[in-house]
Amino acid sequence: MRVLILSGTYPPLKCGVGAYTSLFMEALKKNGIEVCLLTSQDALKAEGVYPEIKVWKMSALPQIIEFIQKLKPDIIDFQYPTIAYRRKIFANLLPFLLRLKGIKVPIVTTFHEFTEVGYPGKFRSLLLILLSQHVILKNKADLEILKRLFFWKKFTFIPIGSNIKVKEYRPDQLIKLRKKLGLVAKKESLLLYFGFIDESKGIDDLLEATTLLILKGVPVKLLLIGGFNPQNNTYHHHLERLVEKLHLADKVFWLGFVSDEEISQYFQIADIGVFPFKKGVSLRRGTVMGTLIHGVPVITTLGKYTTADFVNGKNVILVEPKDPAVLAKTIEELLQNQTLLQILKRNAKIFSRSFVWETIADNSRKFYQSLLR
Repeated sequence: MRVLILSGTYPPLKCGVGAYTSLFMEALKKNGIEVCLLTSQDALKAEGVYPEIKVWKMSALPQIIEFIQKLKPDIIDFQYPTIAYRRKIFANLLPFLLRLKGIKVPIVTTFHEFTEVGYPGKFRSLLLILLSQHVILKNKADLEILKRLFFWKKFTFIPIGSNIKVKEYRPDQLIKLRKKLGLVAKKESLLLYFGFIDESKGIDDLLEATTLLILKGVPVKLLLIGGFNPQNNTYHHHLERLVEKLHLADKVFWLGFVSDEEISQYFQIADIGVFPFKKGVSLRRGTVMGTLIHGVPVITTLGKYTTADFVNGKNVILVEPKDPAVLAKTIEELLQNQTLLQILKRNAKIFSRSFVWETIADNSRKFYQSLLR
């Protein structure tokens, strides 16, 4: 089976869908599928990766069609959305336009988000769903809503996987890393956040919660892994000023973008992963999945689209968003409860088994095959 993936982004472009595409392609190849990617010119050229699209707009359509005709894929899988589409309507029309121009092979549209985008984004997404033959959803909350809106359509749910693989490190390497962060005493705990840093992620709440913990004498430090550019980003500048205001300069580490191997190492020295999303956790949060796969206890927020997969006190701890005081109290209580910490560590790994790439690739292969019968 030959699968062509269309995606606006691919590493080194900083986009969650691009990172997903890279790991998804690798998993499909291991599953015995021949896979190619047509993506934007700024992407890295690699085996099976064709970074040829300058701008995703109507003028690119002949180029995309010519590529498809030369490759002769059995399946086309269109990844949506990505930052490269620039919120232009062309991406929403693409599957329909390809069929209109005579492309006969099954075209799958893979949706990475719906419920958490604004109304203009929802409108564009609804148009794309209406014009798509086959739809894969990455978030169970999206599935529940879209099944009601498009009762005549069949949707398939295949979750995203972790963007970070587990890399084993020796105990002495982990001890050395803790010392590097100034975590010499065993009683000093490390809180970790990993992912994009924007207004929706609740980092301001996490900084305020960290201050409350320190004022109560709870020995913690906070590690933030993700792009951080206070010179050119208003929200990042606000966070930088907030750190100064709260006197957290010696308690907060900003790592920026680091390699996947380094992230895995930092996961293994973290005591708790904290994700205070303003709109709550969902199954599309690949950074949370990456944390759980490493067996790190997670505190995150309950939202409108948080599904029953997240069980408070079993595989995660759930709190209400936008409440630093409650977040601080929950972190303190969890650090003092070794029994619950061990339960969360054990169940995190069990819960995350559904999100390993081997399972995702196998389910995707079965879905593709069902379209070719």
